[in-house]
Amino acid sequence: MSKEYKYNAKIAGYLAEIMSLAYEVNCKTGCAVFVDFHGHVDKFEIGVGLGKEKGDWNNEIGNMSTYLSHFVKPKEVNKKLENTIAGLKKILLKEVVSVNLLA
Repeated sequence: MSKEYKYNAKIAGYLAEIMSLAYEVNCKTGCAVFVDFHGHVDKFEIGVGLGKEKGDWNNEIGNMSTYLSHFVKPKEVNKKLENTIAGLKKILLKEVVSVNLLA
């Protein structure tokens, strides 16, 4: 029997925006973006490295990981996703100033 997770349209919208911004950051900056969705546990992760060359992406400027529908309250998920969107926008504006910009 397969497990089902509650669908949340607001979270789906945030994820779509994050994916679009992640692609844009990856294309328009020297940063390498890594995005993972683990459907079997409803978990989302994103990390941004300083460069695309081997080893450069190990120098992270930001990362975020969250469960989307269990273990975490919806308000907390929304806040993490909103912060991630803001962090990706800062990277596009070349305002990279701190480690864990996406948290």
